[in-house]
Amino acid sequence: MKRSQVTTFIVLAVALLMIAIIIFSVQSETVPEIEDEVATQNFLGTIDNYVDYCLEATSSDVINILGQQGGYFVLLDELYAVTEYGDIAYWWYEDENWVPTDAEVEEQIELGIMTYIKTCLSEAEAQFSVTTERSPKVEADIHHNFVKLTLDYPVSFNVDGQTTRKESFEYIVDVPLGSVLADGRKIIERQRELGEYIDITNLLLNLTNNVKVARDPNYLTIYLLTPSEDDYAFIFSYKMKPLDIPENLPPVLLNAKNWTNVNIGDTINYIFNATDPEGGAVYFDISDPTFGFINHTSGEFNVIIDESMEGFNIFDIIVFDDSDNEVFENLFIYVNDVGYENEGLMNETE
Repeated sequence: MKRSQVTTFIVLAVALLMIAIIIFSVQSETVPEIEDEVATQNFLGTIDNYVDYCLEATSSDVINILGQQGGYFVLLDELYAVTEYGDIAYWWYEDENWVPTDAEVEEQIELGIMTYIKTCLSEAEAQFSVTTERSPKVEADIHHNFVKLTLDYPVSFNVDGQTTRKESFEYIVDVPLGSVLADGRKIIERQRELGEYIDITNLLLNLTNNVKVARDPNYLTIYLLTPSEDDYAFIFSYKMKPLDIPENLPPVLLNAKNWTNVNIGDTINYIFNATDPEGGAVYFDISDPTFGFINHTSGEFNVIIDESMEGFNIFDIIVFDDSDNEVFENLFIYVNDVGYENEGLMNETE
């Protein structure tokens, strides 16, 4: 082999050795960085999962409570109906509109989640040794088919000497709350258009969700909305104003009469007349049947005077209508003493 060929091989071998050294050096520096990144991502994924769990658990309870109470986590003072289904917010109370806006319902969601989530997150902080800069704060955003939750929760944590920070977390609640609220407002608007006392069960058109209606005798209507493919339920109430029905007045006795100068053995025959202000039927009665007989429908009164009735005889004629409104007219018959001279006015018919 020529000297020039040997020299060429030596140079080539040296070059290959240098390349191998460089590759090994790069790999030695890169592999730990990749491992650190994987560890960080794994840890961050664990934190994400735990925060998602806290958001899911608290939001599920809160949104179900909102559904049971007409969009409120905390009911407004006295603006709810106490029913067999629980306490349900009024969306309409007589002449007052209490339909909540999306913003108001979002505030109720935020209030409910913040009531519960701090306890859940504190367990994560202890378990994963994360550092927080301030208290968590949640923001709810109602959409047609879902609710988006954004949790402002800056956390820092250390993995193999490297500090990683995350500012916020997001979670989607798969409940069509926006759709339900929109249908509820359509129902209230339709109810107001058609009148307070019209049964609108079959007139609820163009609704996305299923609806059921329950009524009670106290002018209260309860609406239950359920999405077509969901087990979520949303309930609210509508309190109607009682009708301004005029007071049902009692009948009026037109010809009340007292009798004086009546003798034993005389007969009294008299027809009482009465009228009902509402134009209904009237009926008659007497407080003490020993003082005579009265026909309940015609008002004809008959009594035969005997010795037991000597002196003053006081009784009531009662007139009443179909609504059991009644009026009492206090009357009397004065019967002369035994032996009083009969002057000819013994029998009286009017």
